[in-house]
Parts: sequence; C-alpha cells; structure tokens
Amino acid sequence: MKEQSLLEYFLGNKAFYLFINDYMFKQNRTSFILEDKYNINAQLGCISNILLSIKEELVSKDGGASARISVNELEKGIEYICKKENGEYKVDNSTFSSAALLLLTIRNKIAHGDYIIDDKKIVLNHEGDKIHIDIEKLGLGIVSDIDDIVKIVRFDGWQKTTTGKNEVKKALRSVVWIKYKIKDKDVFDKAYSYIEQYY
Repeated sequence: MKEQSLLEYFLGNKAFYLFINDYMFKQNRTSFILEDKYNINAQLGCISNILLSIKEELVSKDGGASARISVNELEKGIEYICKKENGEYKVDNSTFSSAALLLLTIRNKIAHGDYIIDDKKIVLNHEGDKIHIDIEKLGLGIVSDIDDIVKIVRFDGWQKTTTGKNEVKKALRSVVWIKYKIKDKDVFDKAYSYIEQYY
C-alpha cells in the first residue's frame, strides 16, 4: 500500500469513528467525513471490517475459497462489481471461478494493504492485471442482504408493534448472527437502532 493511501485510509477511518461518535453522543465533528477522500476511505474501512468478520465463511478447510455463505446471496452482492459470464465472474480482465473466490481475493488484498485508491475506486493487482472496483458499489453489494431482508419483513408502522419489531429483529439476526457469525450484541443493537430509525 502506498504511504498516501495508508494515510488516507487511516484518516477515513478516523472520520468514520468521529461520525459514529458524534451520532451516538450528539457532538458536532462530522464535517471531517464529508471530505471525499476521507469519506471513501471510511467506506473502505467499513467494507474491510465486514470482509474480515466473514473470512471463515469464505475460506474452506484446505485454505481455498468456499461458499458456506449462500451462493445466491454471494452472487447477488457480487453482481454490483462484476459480470457473470459462462458461470465465471469477470472484473476488468480478471476472471474468477466463483463469487466466493472473487470476494476472498478482494478481502485478502484489502486486509494485506495490497491496493491503492484512485478516483473512488480500489485498484488491486491480480495475476499481473489491475482490477478497478468502485468502492461505493462494493459496499452496496456487501450490505445489500441486510437491506433486502429488512425490506421484506417490515411494514408501515412496524416500529410501533411488537410483531413488527420481532420480525425485523429475527430478519436482522439471520444476517448478522447466522450468516455473518457476528455474535456481538452491541453490534446487533446498533444495527437494529439504525434500521428502526431509517426504515
């Protein structure tokens, strides 16, 4: 990772931290995250954290790519950043045999700092080719499952009924706890609070 990319990644994560802290504690330092270079790096930091948390679901016991996460769910999220042709996944000039392998490759490149950011895109070197992935589309692909599942079970006024709250919590649990194996109650509570406010 180039030194400038590392600095911007750090500052982007700092911007995200300040944004969340301001939201939670009603402080006013959020302007930092509004700067494009920090905002895009904050998004990448969130994507990286999600990908790190689901690593075990992407890696098979022999170290290869695995699809312990539903193949349909992986494909739906990956379609934001690649084209599926003849059962393979193509990004620029690179081809991957499965959605799990593509996501695992992206996860490993980000985790090891093997990338640069260029004009809101993450640029990865893969087998001699450069892969350009729009960071916002990558983020959309990764969080699309939560969005889709919540939209299915919610209804107008759901926040005011016990049934509505229980259905949304059950759907969120299926993504956060079961699919992504994140058992942290604090993470669940914050995600639920966000959904309650914005859906």
